[in-house]
Amino acid sequence: MKKILKTLVAGVIATLMVTTTAMPTFAATNSIGSASTDIGIVTDSDYVVTGNDSAQNKSSEYQTVSDFVEATDGKTYQTNVYSTIAEGQDIYDPTDPNADPETGMVDGSILVSVPKTLVLGQTAEGVWSGSYTIKVKGNISGSTVISVVPDATFTMAQVGKPNITVTTNQPKTKFVVADSTISGDDVVKGVTASFNDDAATTGTMSTTEASAGSWQGICNFTILMYTVA
Repeated sequence: MKKILKTLVAGVIATLMVTTTAMPTFAATNSIGSASTDIGIVTDSDYVVTGNDSAQNKSSEYQTVSDFVEATDGKTYQTNVYSTIAEGQDIYDPTDPNADPETGMVDGSILVSVPKTLVLGQTAEGVWSGSYTIKVKGNISGSTVISVVPDATFTMAQVGKPNITVTTNQPKTKFVVADSTISGDDVVKGVTASFNDDAATTGTMSTTEASAGSWQGICNFTILMYTVA
């Protein structure tokens, strides 16, 4: 009897796509910069504040000092400085080959590459499998983690036969920038403004339960962005 090998198609759906739309060049961030016009007269306490950081709840303010007058070595006064840059904002780096030649800005959107359709083929006697690549890029802070986790197992079906189980294996599930404090076997470092081999991991989906016929199933990828303290 002639053996006919069928391919198995797994429809792969990301349950949450972490994409931060690229912000226009020099677009507003979580911080509005202080301006010299915040205050016109040193003793004026009723001035309009320009500088504001909504993420850290800080606004521009001035202090009035007079005790420096008789200090023999001068006195030092502290200025607290804050700024919060929006995740995914474009990066100014004219040296980057991907930079816009006119503005020098590199697309800093946080993007995750996940498979939309995956085909399982026979890779060994009684084994059907397919592989895929997960990639991450973006302007991501050092304390941010992008987590990409597929269903550990999912089912595939065809009319008239019992469902079969497909198992996923993805060794790396967390993506961070190179200087992040996150560590562990499931971490991939090297996230940059561009997709690159350092910010990627290869996963597989496989089953040993398939038989003749056409099978279909869905595997969900849960994508999460979170910040570590």
